[in-house]
Parts: sequence; C-alpha cells; structure tokens
Amino acid sequence: MAQPRLRAALAVGVVLVISTPLLAQAIAPHLTCGVTQSGRWERIPVPNFQSIDGIAASDQDVIAAYTVDKDQAQDLAATNGSSITLTHSNGCAWATAFALSAAPTATQPFSGATASIVSLGLLRGRVLAAVQEGSGPASRPHVLVSGRGSGWAASDTGLPVQGAPRLLRVAGDGQTAYLTISPTANGGSDSSVTDAIAPTLPGGGSAAPTGFLYRTTDGGASWSLRTGAAELPGGGTGFSQLEIDPSDADRLYGIVGGRLLMSRDGGGSFSAAAGSGFSAVTALGPAAVVAFTSGGVGRYSADGGTTFSSFPAPAGITSAASRPGSSAVAIERNGALQLLEPGSGQVLDVPAASPARPGSLLGDRAIGASFHAVSGHEVLRYVDPVPPDETVPPLAVGDLTVPPPIPGLITPGVRNISLPVGTSELEDFTLDLPKNPTPLDLFFLVDVSSSMGDYIADLQKNVTAIVAKLTAARVNLKVGLGTLGTGPAPGERPYPPGYVYPPQPDPDHPGQTMPGPTYKQPRLYELLRRIGDSNQGFQDAVARLKLETTPVGTSAKGSQNHEGQLIALEQLLTGSGVQTQDEAAAKLPRKTAVVAGQQAGFRDNPDVRKVVIVATNEKFDAPFPTRTEPGSTVEDPKPDFAPTLAMLNAHRTQVIGLTAGAIEAQPDLQKLAGGTRTLAPVGGVSCGGDPPQELAAGDPLVCNNGESFSDVISRLLASLVDRQDVQLSAPSRTPVLGALDGHALLGLNVKQTNQAHFQVRVTCVDVRPGTYQQHVQTVLRRTVVGQATLNVTCVQAAVGALPRPVPALDPPAPPGQPVVNVVAPVAPPPPAAQPQAQPQVQPQVQAQVQLQPLTAGAVQEQQELQLALAMNGVVSDQEPAFSGGQQLAMVDRRRRDEVQAAGLLAFAMTVCAGLGLARLRTAPRTRVRSVTAPRGRF
Repeated sequence: MAQPRLRAALAVGVVLVISTPLLAQAIAPHLTCGVTQSGRWERIPVPNFQSIDGIAASDQDVIAAYTVDKDQAQDLAATNGSSITLTHSNGCAWATAFALSAAPTATQPFSGATASIVSLGLLRGRVLAAVQEGSGPASRPHVLVSGRGSGWAASDTGLPVQGAPRLLRVAGDGQTAYLTISPTANGGSDSSVTDAIAPTLPGGGSAAPTGFLYRTTDGGASWSLRTGAAELPGGGTGFSQLEIDPSDADRLYGIVGGRLLMSRDGGGSFSAAAGSGFSAVTALGPAAVVAFTSGGVGRYSADGGTTFSSFPAPAGITSAASRPGSSAVAIERNGALQLLEPGSGQVLDVPAASPARPGSLLGDRAIGASFHAVSGHEVLRYVDPVPPDETVPPLAVGDLTVPPPIPGLITPGVRNISLPVGTSELEDFTLDLPKNPTPLDLFFLVDVSSSMGDYIADLQKNVTAIVAKLTAARVNLKVGLGTLGTGPAPGERPYPPGYVYPPQPDPDHPGQTMPGPTYKQPRLYELLRRIGDSNQGFQDAVARLKLETTPVGTSAKGSQNHEGQLIALEQLLTGSGVQTQDEAAAKLPRKTAVVAGQQAGFRDNPDVRKVVIVATNEKFDAPFPTRTEPGSTVEDPKPDFAPTLAMLNAHRTQVIGLTAGAIEAQPDLQKLAGGTRTLAPVGGVSCGGDPPQELAAGDPLVCNNGESFSDVISRLLASLVDRQDVQLSAPSRTPVLGALDGHALLGLNVKQTNQAHFQVRVTCVDVRPGTYQQHVQTVLRRTVVGQATLNVTCVQAAVGALPRPVPALDPPAPPGQPVVNVVAPVAPPPPAAQPQAQPQVQPQVQAQVQLQPLTAGAVQEQQELQLALAMNGVVSDQEPAFSGGQQLAMVDRRRRDEVQAAGLLAFAMTVCAGLGLARLRTAPRTRVRSVTAPRGRF
C-alpha cells in the first residue's frame, strides 16, 4: 500500500505545482536578438569586465556571481567580484552598473582593493550587492544598493562588524531579502568543520561554528539579525543554499552541513528534515518544496516541510530550479543539465554546448518563465520545444524596457564660425522634435462586487478598442489587470473557503427552482495579469473577470460587503500579502487574506508613466486590516488615505477614478486622483454622458459616467500630458565652448510636435588661434535626439591691432621751415638719456599709458559679458552642461586676463620709454624748442 500512497502524494504535488497561482507562460520562447542556441539552451555572452586601477583582482575576467530577477527575468546582473554588469533585455545588451573604487568613497566606505562582491540580488529594478571586505578573521560584510535612478549607496545598518557574507536571496514581495553571514572566512561550507573563526562575531564566540542569517524588509535600507549563534539545528558553519517560498517571504528552505532546514518565521527559528546529505533544494510554489541528496534521493513536501515523500533521483545533483506552469524541475549534476519529473522520476537530458557551472542553476516566475545557468563567460537560457500544432512568438528583447525616443533635427546642423581672438558671440539653433511615444504602464483595478456587472461586460467587450486607441495615439503601452473585492470588518467571521447557495426560483418556470450561483470566495485583491504587452494574454485575463459571490447569513452584520479599495492599491504596489484576523491574532506567518507576491509589475524606470484605473461603485470601506482615522467605528468607518497616498507617490503611480455611475464613490476617488496629482489638463476634459460631465482644468480625473466606460477611459488617457525636459549638453568640451542656454527645451509636451530654440555661446577669449570642433546635443530620456556641430576658427588679430608705441605729433613748423620726418632707429636701445632730455621723455611715456587701457577695457568687457551670461540668468546653474565648476573656470579666465592685461601694460610702458629715448638721441637739437600755437588753431 505504500507505493500507491506515494504515487498519489506525488500526483497531488504535481497538481499543486501546475496550479500555482503565479502568472507565466508554460513555454519559454527563444529570444530575438540573434543569440546562438545549442540544443535547448541559448548562449548569452557576458561582456568582458574592465580592469580597475588599484584593484588587482579586477583583472580576473570571470563571472564570479550572477542573478536573475525572478519576476522580471529580462533583468540579469553579473559580477567578476570588482564590477557589476547589468542587462534589462534578457542579456541582449549589457552595461556596467557599478565598479568598486580602490579608495573609500561616500558611496563605498571601504577600500575596493581589499574587497570582493560575492553575491547579487535584483529587487524590482534595484541591484543589491553583498561585499566581503578583508579576508580570514578580519572579514566584514557590506551591502551596496542601487537607487531608483539616483546612484548607489552603502546599506550596512544592522549588519555585524565581522563575518563573511555568502548568499544574497530576494523574496517575491519586492521588499524582503536575506543575507547569510558566517563566522568562517569562506562564508560557510557544507560541512561542520570550523575554519578561521572570527573571535568576536556578534551573537557568538570563537567556539560557536554557527551560520547567521540577516533580513531586510525595506528594500535593503536596513538589516536585522534573524538567526544567531547555536540557533541552527545540528550546528554548522553557514548556509550553502537558501530558497524563499515564492508566495511567502517568511517561509525559507536552506541547506547547512548537508541538512535540510525549514523556517516559517523568516529565519527566526528553523526545523530540520529527517536525513542528511542534502545537496540541492528549490521552492516550487506556496508551501511546496523539492530537495535532493547527493546520493540520489528526491524529497517532496506540499506542506512546507512538515511531511515529505521520497522518489528516485539521479545522484550528484548540485543545484535545482523550478518555474510555474510546468511540473518539470531543472537539475544540474556537476555541470550536466537535465529536466526531472518528480511524479515519475523520469529524467530528460537537455545538454548545452559546454557544461554549466555547478550550483549556478536558477529559475524565474516571469512571463515566458525559463531556467538560467552560467557556463564560462556566458549565461545559458533554456528554450522550450514548440509543439507542432502551436505557434509561439519569440520573446521580445527588453519586454518591459522603455523604447528610445524618436530623434529630431537641429537646425543648422553644422555652423562655421570665425572669431578674432579675444571675442565671443551667441549662436542660435532650433530643435524640431516629432511626436514621441509615451511609455505608459496601465493597470486596471476592477471592483468585482455584484453591482459591477455592466461595467465588467463593457470592459470585456471593448478592451480591444481601448488598447487600439491608445496604440494609435502613439502610446508605448503595457497593461495589467487585478480585482478588488470585499472582506470582513474587524470582529466579523471570515469568509468560508467553500459555500453552497440554496436553490433559487426559476424565473422561466414558475413554481420551480434552479441551483444557486457558483460560489467564488471573495478576495480583497487578486492579480489576474501582470503588466505586460497588450496582447491576447491580456484579453484572456479580462475574459476571466467574474463577479464575486458573498455567503448569506455568515456575519452578525449581514452581507459583509466591505470593499478593500485601499488594501488592493497597496498590494498591487508591494505584493506584501495580507493576513486574516485569525492569522494575525495567532501570530502566524501565513498570509491568506491576500497571497503575497501579487504586485502589478510596473516598469521600474523614471521615464514610464504609471497609472491605475480604479473602477468602483461603492464608498470606500475599511475591512480588516485597513488603517482608519481617529473616531472611526466598524459601523461608520473612516479609512485613512494618507498611508496609501504616500505609497502611491513613492512609487510614482497616479490614479484615475471611474465611479460606474455611483456618485457615492466620487469623493473618495477624487482624494486618490487629487493626492497623486492626476488632474485634468488645460482646456479640461469631457467624461461624456447625458448631460455630459465636464472636468475643468485642474480637477481630479474622476468620471461619474455609468455608460460607455471604454470611451471614457480612452478620453481620460488621451488627455494626459507628457511633459519632459530636453537637456542641452556637450559630450566633450573644447576651449571655444562658453555656455549653453537651453531653458526653452524644458517642460515640452512630447506627445505633440515641438519646435524649440536654444543658444550656444562660443568664445575665442584666452584661446589660441586655430580651428576647433564643438558638438552640442539635445537629450530626451537619456537618449540623444539631436546634434549640431560648431566649427569655430579663432583668428589672430591683424598686425597693428595689438598696442604699439605711438610717437608724439611734431608741432607744425613755422612758415618757411621745412618739416623733418624722424624715424626711430632699428639699432639696440641707446644709453641713458642726458638730463636735459628728461622733459621730452615724460610726455612720450604718458601718451602710451593712456592708450593701453583701451585694449584692457575691451578684454574686461568681453569677460563681463561672458560672466553675465553665466551668472545673471541666461544659463541656470542647474543645467547639466553648466555647473559651479564652469563658473569658477570663467572667473579664473577673467583673472588670467587681468594678469595678462597688466603684463601688456608694463611691456608697453617699457617699449615706449625705450623708443622715446631713441627718439631723443636721434632728434636734432634745433627741434627741441617750445612752440606756441597760433591763436584759434585749437
């Protein structure tokens, strides 16, 4: 009887795996970027890691660690221990995201020369990097976290000052991650042998060979100790593997010293499975796990490790991975790749061109879920065979990335300029920018209470038209779908998992009855489809929309129709999950009121506009555990909007409201729309209806129209204005670039064509004669959309333009007296002048001193013009192409010119004095006389 029971248990397990409520295609299609394929695996090259000055380890061009975002599998990251390269396009294009610095910095408060990146995690677009500083007993853990477009930062709060980090693992809620730290130098091992114990590791001592586990629940901002010394059953030096339940961030599975450990409270405590010699583990779905021993035994549990069933498996498995939508588990046996069916034990070889690295196998939960592994300097990606009767489109490269904007044209594209040295001028340009696609992530949050039938029917009928209108409006659209439902208020009994409605009167046959409606347990929030392409998959999700059914007479309050609008909004952002009242009271880790991991999956890109359309026809209610304002009661709840609005704004998510004709929902929806600055544009917008509802400019985008919902949605979305700043910059600076004025490029509505002007000041002040080529660019969403070239020739001033000594004019000769022209000799300067010549020398010097300030004034005027451009508002100090450093450079240039002008003045005075003396030596004495001008001449 044991064998039939085993088969039955395994069959149930396989059904659980297949029915896991995580959205993914059962088939992983191939990529479209031309990567090579060997057998079932695509070979995705990882670019060479660049060496870093001062860090010897950076010369090792190997993949030391890598990771895949399990919910957004187009995001991968890899490291050689010194730098991190990142892709948002399934590995089709890579870019360096971070590199250690040899010296400590504000971002990296330790020396990169003695540190190494040992593990990576991807958390909704952010990268977490575990770093080991030092070696041996002096090891110290650090975590670096990339911001949402704001650079990297150290995140060590709560971490110990000693220990070696090994594994960084990210949960599916988008906020939780775990880091294993060991008192041993190598971050823990599979044996219980102690080596290089850190003597003062917090929570343990030199005699405690115990692994440690730390957790963050705020996206990596801070960490807390979860597993201290002597808290791992059987001891050990650390975790060799760690897995997180995809729907419960508190349920963990780990391997320590060959033992399989389970935790239900986020690592606060662990229990051990029977047996030893475990070498691989993977979480299948809610409370489902498969583990393998090195000797060739598979262990399956459907209850989180409380009970296990065994099945035959190949020996030597060093890593395993699972994915939703498929019962097969991928296994890696010392580099060999296979697929295994836990129910039958059947093994299918799926070899790659080269062996995989032991322990590198990973699975994901994204659309088109697949398996990944590392082989040499490549990432392997599994591709499913396509059945003969099916057509599977290839996976679009960068499915959730933002397409580049359409470039424009700068007029003139090339300008040739000639300027005398010491001058500058402003040049005018015009940018013609065409309409650009607006990246838009649109999530429909639909109330499925019993009174929303007409809205749902209209949406199901016209969803294709909505998408087509948005696409025609050049909107780069990704769409998702979820439902908001009802839940019990505090003190009310929970909904039963199953319910049979009594027979109902049959309206077509008087006196007869028919079966009651099919019971669908109400849920506060459910995800039907993550953000993705507006394809058939989205239409299928809309077709699955069904009204909920509420049990009759199960509550002292009656219908229990308490809608959880605020809870649903928070869950689509975080996916953190919600407990029932009983679970919270018992302090259980389970979250069944709303299962964790159901976030909408918005693209984590600052260029994407994120909009939630909330369609509900009820005033907002407060089912457990909605936060309420002071004075709120169960009979008269007052939901607290502030935390939800803060969360929406932190995620840059706007809300559009549709009341489905129920005016009582309008004030609450207006709070959401107004609080997220989702307002009608200049000129207003019409909601339609009879009589039509008109929203004035600045009104919250909430329509109270009970008909033609698809037309209303299209009008509201079309009314959104996409204002973007087009930056004016110079990719490289040459001496002739003075300053940039791009104020007219700011705040352009890129959903329409634009013609904007900007100016560039070119200068030949303090520039050597010659021709210089300067490029200027206009940049939209970090993409160059226009470029102009300025060829500036600085020309040396003509001979005579520089100050030269000017001889004094001879007084007019008396009548009959010939005028003798005196020419200064070319000979060397004469000896000192005779005393009687002094009166003649003084006027010569004075005349020259009065001429020089004219040239110095011209230089000063030029510099003042340049400084005025920078400092008096023509160019803002916020412009990326103009900074305080540039202002200082201009001031320095002015100071240099002042010194230069003073030098020229001294030189001129010396030359004039010499020429005056020469003139004195060569002039006839008869000309040295006083002449009285005739009256009336001057």
